[in-house]
Parts: sequence; C-alpha cells; structure tokens
Amino acid sequence: MDEVKRLPTSTRLNIKEQSWARRRIGLKPIKVVIRNCRICDVLFETVSERTCEDCKKRIDRSTVAALQGFEVI
Repeated sequence: MDEVKRLPTSTRLNIKEQSWARRRIGLKPIKVVIRNCRICDVLFETVSERTCEDCKKRIDRSTVAALQGFEVI
C-alpha cells in the first residue's frame, strides 16, 4: 500500500474535540477519511478536501501569478 500523508497531530486532536462536542449536542461526529488527490493521485488524510495540501498550494500560487500576469515555472 502507498504511503498516506497524515494530518498533523494538533489537527487530529482538534477534530477529536469537535467530534466529542458534536456528539454531546446530538450531531454526527466528524469523520477523517483517506482519499486520492484528484491532481497528483497521492493518498492523503482529510475531512472534506479532494486535493492534497501540496497541490492546493501549487494551484493557489499559479492562480495568483496568472491573475498578476506572471508565468510560474
């Protein structure tokens, strides 16, 4: 099996605390799932995103540069 990019420990603890609070008021807990990135096809852990952090940063930087009229190499 491929290597999975895990969420940082602090993020996992925050999700655990939020899930506990949600259960207390009758809502479903937050589920962390492992997905394939739509762009680079790497497995990563997420709550809702479909692209990994590396691809999101790359896309954001390219989008900003395109809006400013620069080409990202």
